[in-house]
Amino acid sequence: MYMLDIESGGMPLDVLPDPHVVIDAAGAVLAATQHFDWRLLGEPRALPHLATTHDSRVDLAADIDGRRRVFSASWMPCRWHGAPARMVRLLDVTDERQHTEAVEAGMHTLEDVLDALPTSLLILDGDGRIMSGNARWHVLARSNGMSMPDAGIGANYLGVCERSAAQGDQDAAKVADGLRSVLERRALAYETEYMLVGESGVERWYFLSINALVAHPGAVIQHYDITDTHRQQEERIEALAHFKAVFDGALDGIIIFNDDLRVLSTNAAATALVTPRTDDGGHRSLLELVVREDHERLIADREELLTAGAVRGQLRMHGANGETVYVEYAARASVVPGRHVAVVHDITSARRLEAQLRQSQKMEALGQLTGGIAHDFNNLLTIIQAQSDLMLADESAPDDMREGLEQVLRTSQRGADMVRKLMTFGRREQLRVVPMQLDVAVQDVSGMLRRLLPETIAVAYEVRGAVPSVRADATALQQILLNLATNARDAMRDGGGDLRLVLTTVAADDITGVPVLAAARTGARRGGPQHFATLSVTDTGCGMSPDVMAQIFEPFFTTKRQGEGTGLGMSMVYGLMDQMGGYVTVESEVGAGTTVRLFFPALRGVRSASVEQAVGVAATKRGSERILLVEDDADIRTLTARVLRRAGYHVTEAVNGEDAEERLRSHADGREPPYALVVSDMVMPHGDGLYVLEATRRLAAPARIVFVSGYAGDGLSGAPGGDIATIGSRFALAPVQEGGAPPIIPKPWTTSDFLSRIRAILDAPPNVPLDATATHDASRAG
Repeated sequence: MYMLDIESGGMPLDVLPDPHVVIDAAGAVLAATQHFDWRLLGEPRALPHLATTHDSRVDLAADIDGRRRVFSASWMPCRWHGAPARMVRLLDVTDERQHTEAVEAGMHTLEDVLDALPTSLLILDGDGRIMSGNARWHVLARSNGMSMPDAGIGANYLGVCERSAAQGDQDAAKVADGLRSVLERRALAYETEYMLVGESGVERWYFLSINALVAHPGAVIQHYDITDTHRQQEERIEALAHFKAVFDGALDGIIIFNDDLRVLSTNAAATALVTPRTDDGGHRSLLELVVREDHERLIADREELLTAGAVRGQLRMHGANGETVYVEYAARASVVPGRHVAVVHDITSARRLEAQLRQSQKMEALGQLTGGIAHDFNNLLTIIQAQSDLMLADESAPDDMREGLEQVLRTSQRGADMVRKLMTFGRREQLRVVPMQLDVAVQDVSGMLRRLLPETIAVAYEVRGAVPSVRADATALQQILLNLATNARDAMRDGGGDLRLVLTTVAADDITGVPVLAAARTGARRGGPQHFATLSVTDTGCGMSPDVMAQIFEPFFTTKRQGEGTGLGMSMVYGLMDQMGGYVTVESEVGAGTTVRLFFPALRGVRSASVEQAVGVAATKRGSERILLVEDDADIRTLTARVLRRAGYHVTEAVNGEDAEERLRSHADGREPPYALVVSDMVMPHGDGLYVLEATRRLAAPARIVFVSGYAGDGLSGAPGGDIATIGSRFALAPVQEGGAPPIIPKPWTTSDFLSRIRAILDAPPNVPLDATATHDASRAG
């Protein structure tokens, strides 16, 4: 080693630029440079340590001016005046060390910050090797099964991605391409999303961001765990799909609009209900969709919506079909700011049904009023006819009086026909299906049609061949033809036309192509009607489409304008024909008119009933049996008792059902002869006809009973099914004889008809049997 010789012919010490000191082997100072700070030797152990240490560089610390300073000491051997020594250089490195410590502290702080980031972070060099990674990166690597050689400092991240891509990992291939483009500065950043399945088998989604380092080659990679965000996004997409399915598939209309009532969106149901878009595809205002008369209500509802947050109401809107539609809606405000939604329900059909119901209720009320008036009028006619009969029976009456009485009788009979029509209108009269000659009845109605229809409609009536007798109700036939004529008139409203009525006979087996008559053909083969009297009613009107034909017999269905029809005409035709055992068919084509065919089952060898009933008192069988008469109307009761007594019967009068029960009970012990017949009104206070029937069955059965009523549809005390037909089925009331009259005498009656029916019932077996089963069932039903 070269040894510098100082002060003995060698180099002078003061030529050195830095502070130097020469010490011997014991650490004693031999010499020092002129600018050496002797305060550096304030630490007594410093120089002995420098004299003996083998380290070429040693740090020393000393307090100088109250400040701790750090010096870097380096030494080299030398000779001082020929003796071995060490020359020590002392440099003040306090500021440098403080700066270094600050930098190192900053680096530790930066590492702490990086470790605290919610993302995993990697710093790569220009070759894609990992220079640094935060704690979350190491957690991510371990959770996804990456080893330290692949995830630690110095590992080639780009190489890891390329190896995974070579094994078919498409996400790794995309990341490798993106990272390579950033490292090669073909791009400054790259972003993507990918999914990893961890060691636990749970799928997790990540967002990857690669950004180039600005001052150095390399890149920063961040991994964001977006599993929750991705799941929420999927849930939002699924919720949106559900909303769209509900929105588009809802049966009610849904309208989304803004504060200015401008329509923003509608579902399919709303688009089918109204027309929310203009011809050029723009959105309309709700004011354009709502009829002008409801604008004020719409604006008021909007104010309530914006104030209260919700509103309900009803509006009239312009329908997509050009008609006004009634809607009921419920709206909620600010589903999103400035956007409101309304659910719109079409109640047009409901409103129409309500109107039809009100019309039906009006008709029902009118029918009940009509039936009640007709019932009272029948009582008056009964007195008029019976009294006329009794006076005509007096052979000593003058001829002019007899002529007047006969005229009164004929007039009262016409009044009875009028009452019967009123009862039919009020639905309080059962059909009187009797044998009749159909050609004569239709002839009478056709004449009436000519007087009723306008002169622009020509009415023609034709009978083809011999027409058999049928069982029908004259009033029902008249009502059917009036309904059909009214429909024909409306179909020929513009310009008039022809109405043809053709009556002919058709064999049941010859009726083909009419499904409704399949039962008729089957019935003919089993002994039913072999022939039908067929009445065709044909007009030359506008005709009907197949859609209208499919609903023609539905109640309340009508093609007429509002207020022109109730929609009950054809359903009434169908119902009346069905009650008479007949059939009805309709054939029509738009522009080619309509033909309605009425099929009446033909009778075999039955002559029709006479249209005019003979005036006068027919010879009537007399009797002497005991009869209990139950009638609350004093005038009717007195007259009926008088008629019966004049015919030889012994009559006991009762004013109501309870009175009749007491009189039946007084005969039940056998001390007095029993009553052969009970004649009872149907509607009475304090015990109606049903009450009398039960008392008769309980106290006098087996017995005979006959009811007398102003109409055949009388209800009894409001009891369900309290009409005469139901009474007959529940109490085994039978007709008096095969083909004879049922146990009811309608008002008004003539004395001859009344006494004939009374005699027929008395000559027949009892119609009120003693039957405990029937009694029990009746009690439960009542």
